[in-house]
Amino acid sequence: MLVRACGLALIAWRGVAWSGTTWDFVAPMPAPRKELGAAAVGGIAYAIGGINAGGMTMNDITAYDPAADTWTARTGMPEPWFNPAVLTTGSKIYVVGGTQDGFARTNLQHILVYDPTADSWTQMASSIPSSTHSDSVQGEGVGAARIDGTIYLMGGQNGMGHVNHRLYSYDIANDTWDGSHPDMPAPVAFAAVAAFFSYGAGAQTIKIAYIDPLSGGAATIGEHGLKHLQYLVETINAKGGVNGGQKLEAVAYDNKGSPQES
Repeated sequence: MLVRACGLALIAWRGVAWSGTTWDFVAPMPAPRKELGAAAVGGIAYAIGGINAGGMTMNDITAYDPAADTWTARTGMPEPWFNPAVLTTGSKIYVVGGTQDGFARTNLQHILVYDPTADSWTQMASSIPSSTHSDSVQGEGVGAARIDGTIYLMGGQNGMGHVNHRLYSYDIANDTWDGSHPDMPAPVAFAAVAAFFSYGAGAQTIKIAYIDPLSGGAATIGEHGLKHLQYLVETINAKGGVNGGQKLEAVAYDNKGSPQES
């Protein structure tokens, strides 16, 4: 886990890592910065944008490999931004919100997606919901979280310094926004946002269907495959299941080698 300092301390930046029991210094970032975004994909941490020691907004992205304790420059964002919300989904990094030019306060209009494998950026087509008034959610200090295939964007402040209380959701697959959600009780900016997933002890068992001949001339083949599946299910359940505790169950169906039964 990579931890970044705040304020002027970041100008003399030195990374620290938490191993679970102790804190350790890691290799210094090549370009010190503050008010950056950060994310991790595939065991690599990425520092995105921010403001450098000279007070200039940055567009670069630097990758940290904890195994080698090294930093590597990657392809920068199309434009420089600081204070963005950064999330991951699958193998991609999504940069949402953020501000450009400390005094002009130009806000990011589109979601930027970084593909670490291809080392390339894509700008999504749909615009982030915005306004010149206090209902803008595209500016700095916006809170963001992802639940499944949806990104939720809340609060933040726009280019005029208005802090807002709006909540928007973004459908990743369809590149569409929904602003019909209830507003937050109060305007908030620079808030920490987290998504929690709870499955609990009483969570519903996930059933896996096994459909094959279990009777007739091909029964031996079907039974052999069923035993393999049951062994796999038992092994996974013995290790705690999936999704934080859900158990699996193999459910066998005898199709008798008939298309109609299947």
